[in-house]
Amino acid sequence: MIKKNIAIVSLETNISKKISKQIAEKFDMFFADTNDILSYKLQNKKFENNIDINLLEKKQKELLNDINNYENTTIFCNFELLTQSNNLEIIKNNAILVYLKVDKDEFQKDNLSFNLGYAFDFEDKFCEQNCDIKIEITKDTKIDDILNILTRFLSKGEFVWQFKKKR
Repeated sequence: MIKKNIAIVSLETNISKKISKQIAEKFDMFFADTNDILSYKLQNKKFENNIDINLLEKKQKELLNDINNYENTTIFCNFELLTQSNNLEIIKNNAILVYLKVDKDEFQKDNLSFNLGYAFDFEDKFCEQNCDIKIEITKDTKIDDILNILTRFLSKGEFVWQFKKKR
């Protein structure tokens, strides 16, 4: 199965988004953030009761269909977006899905205002079951270590990754 993109999902957004940008840079790929694109698509839209769920879902579907046509892009995905409807299948149709796993204790330390233990366990299990590769990360993880793991995974031949340099 030919995959033209790398999609990154994580339960921790700050470190993982930074790593996703570095992966794109090191592999000479474009970078896209589903949250940023969705925010742009929703700009200047009026919401009743602060949010119109139907409009949001429609824009999310449009976003995923657009992303499905991307090539040579590292896509940073919002976890919640993946869990809705058949969004996971749409993303996996054209991307290798990478789960950047953070340590549960470190995650909870960074999110002190919530008791996120149960939510973390559920979301972690979902990611582990549905992603093509899991890479454990910490705040100190070096980008070269992640790139080595990804390169080894891609060289196994389970997926044919159609790599092109940016123009």
